[in-house]
Amino acid sequence: MSSKSSNKYIFIGLIVFIGLGVASLIWFGSSLSMTSSSNASSTPKNSPVSYASLPASPILLDTSNLSPKIDASPASKYRSGVYTAAMEYKVPDREINKITVKVTLENDVIKDLSNEYVGIGSQSIQYKNSFESMIKNETIGKKIDQLNLANVGGASLTTPAFNQAIGQIINQAK
Repeated sequence: MSSKSSNKYIFIGLIVFIGLGVASLIWFGSSLSMTSSSNASSTPKNSPVSYASLPASPILLDTSNLSPKIDASPASKYRSGVYTAAMEYKVPDREINKITVKVTLENDVIKDLSNEYVGIGSQSIQYKNSFESMIKNETIGKKIDQLNLANVGGASLTTPAFNQAIGQIINQAK
């Protein structure tokens, strides 16, 4: 074998060797850079930290869920409880009727309501029944100090007496 042909084979072998080296460096170099970042957390606790490797821009954290929730609703104006008030009122046939209103109050809102009647004459029965059929829809779930009812169920005399009883209950609950 001549020295020229042997040099040629050496040269080709060297090129292949360098090519394989570059290819392996590219291949293994990229996987090394990926594993080196995952191994960063395994540095010893007492080893110094290089702040130069930290990002220059600030890191923003969402802390909206960390702040305490404060209920901005005002405290109740009135004490919760069960209150009763009675009012008498005259009807056209010169009778005196009496309505006793019982309210369950919770956080200024009427939770339950019941009425009792005394002295109801035959003429007033239809107005009382009409009033009773509608009064709960007008009051339950509403703030007590926002009630201002007018002729509930057509009961033009019972409704003002009811409103006055509610006024007494408001005073009791203060």
